[in-house]
Amino acid sequence: AEAGQQLSTPAGAPPLAGTVEWAGQPAWPEELLVRLDEPARGLAHLVPHPMGGQIVFTVRFYLYGDDAAGAVARAEPAWLAWLNERFPFPAEMSAAD
Repeated sequence: AEAGQQLSTPAGAPPLAGTVEWAGQPAWPEELLVRLDEPARGLAHLVPHPMGGQIVFTVRFYLYGDDAAGAVARAEPAWLAWLNERFPFPAEMSAAD
């Protein structure tokens, strides 16, 4: 992705659309900051980072405006279901994990 690029989720994913504000910083070249139009005005901060032989993907949403709370209430269940379906948390993890 590049700054200025329009992004949106594909069919089957919860709605998310906006414009890339910046892509990559010296310490985190894969990091994205997206100015959101959908599900509401706001920012999405997307950061993949290696940890313990895995890639951990941090997603932060900051929604604002008069309907921010309503947008969260509508979007959160769909996003949680979508993420849990694709990335289920292991039922049990050992201390060595």
